Amino acid sequence: MWETMTTRSALVTCEPIDEIPATASVCDFDEIRDPVGGTILAALGDGASTVNVRPAHAAAIEACRCDVVKFTDYYRIRRIHRPTGGR
Repeated sequence: MWETMTTRSALVTCEPIDEIPATASVCDFDEIRDPVGGTILAALGDGASTVNVRPAHAAAIEACRCDVVKFTDYYRIRRIHRPTGGR
């Protein structure tokens, strides 16, 4: 499910942060449902901060309305939008 996809994939980042912006919405990992939770685990379990996922999973990241997720530390999650017209 979390394999690298060469077609119709989207990028999501999950990066540790030290300071939480005052305007950030923070969610506890236990409050998040899949596929968002699975996307976060895939990024963290891989040791990388960026993971390729299905576009619907990336859209779920945007829809969850969480800028920061508290797991063992605080992580900023976001979808990376690719430039239009490219591959």
